[in-house]
Amino acid sequence: MRKLTPKYGYLLILVGLFFAQFLFISPVGEFALNDDWVHTEIARHWADTGEFRMIPFAGPTFYLPIIYGAALIKLFGFSFTILRLSTLAFSLATIIVFYFFLNKISDRPKLAFLGTLALWLNPIFYNLSFTFMTDIPALFFIIVSVYLYYTGFENKNKLWLFGAGLLAVAGFFIRQTNILVLGAAGILALTQTKNIPFKSILWIFGVPLLAWAGIYYFLFSRDLLPLAGADHLIFDPTKLLKHSIWWLWYAVPYLGLATAPLFAGWAAKNIDELKKPKYSITIFFALVSTIIIYFSTKQYFPYIPNIVNTTGLGPMNSILNGETSLLFSKKIWLALSLIFATGGAWTIINFFTAIKPESQTETQSNDKILFSFCSILAVIFLLPILFLESFDRYFLPIFSFVLIIL
Repeated sequence: MRKLTPKYGYLLILVGLFFAQFLFISPVGEFALNDDWVHTEIARHWADTGEFRMIPFAGPTFYLPIIYGAALIKLFGFSFTILRLSTLAFSLATIIVFYFFLNKISDRPKLAFLGTLALWLNPIFYNLSFTFMTDIPALFFIIVSVYLYYTGFENKNKLWLFGAGLLAVAGFFIRQTNILVLGAAGILALTQTKNIPFKSILWIFGVPLLAWAGIYYFLFSRDLLPLAGADHLIFDPTKLLKHSIWWLWYAVPYLGLATAPLFAGWAAKNIDELKKPKYSITIFFALVSTIIIYFSTKQYFPYIPNIVNTTGLGPMNSILNGETSLLFSKKIWLALSLIFATGGAWTIINFFTAIKPESQTETQSNDKILFSFCSILAVIFLLPILFLESFDRYFLPIFSFVLIIL
């Protein structure tokens, strides 16, 4: 019998852990979670009546989930459980693809395993896996598209790049922001890659864009676009500026939420590194800011309660019955705020120092392309968060980009 290589050994552990979770957390339950009742209602109405229509509460462009949701309802009858299982299938697929992606760029299965756990067991990812929300399927399309783009840029393979663009367009019809992957790749192709002729760039990116525009116009002309998409717009300039400044700060502890396990492991081995000015000054500023904000505004993590709340995660019985109470004391939440602010500050420092510009070997050049790509993605996915009314779950794609960089 052939011995499993570490690469597939860790993959087997991941898959085993994924199915073992159901011994403790059941996906079965005939109730909606968060906003997935909106998506469920549209899919059920279409399956029952044959009429595809949006309702006033629809926000994302979630046509693909509605299509496969209606198909599942047709096949198995209506059930919140079967729709929830469809998201869990995307969750497993995302974990597997992300693991292979991290292993490809690091060639270190153990590190890829730990990075994948950091994404999967993040409270935001984990909670959303048990809903019929669009975030997990959208993230799957983002990660696969980024993986294909990286492989295409690495090998100068035009078909990989073209396929990645089509997946970015497909992802748009789950969540609007997925199209930003296509834009980030276009910026990278025009500014940092070589040996891809400009004529090729035109069709590699032009055809997916035309497909996107054509489908979008078809939906627009038939009045099938989401009706609540404009609800997140902020029209008052003063309010918009205040919102942007606060959410720029919020991004720091939420990055720390994603990377705290990696930071803890790094700090345990590199405690002396924290004394360097780039770490000590940045972390000091993050900690002082957290304390000032706490005592002046009484705000502490979670700053934007949606998935992560002071009352916990998910449909706890007391919450469903309308009884709310703090999961921890305010002092513990303040301590968590300081921990996540520290992790976020560490993440930001590593974000700016991950790739040395003087590195010129082929492997390091590919690393630089990936770093640039994920940096562009992190920035452009942050922009809608800063300029629109947002939720903590909108940080989820940024978590994946940051974990790839780290």
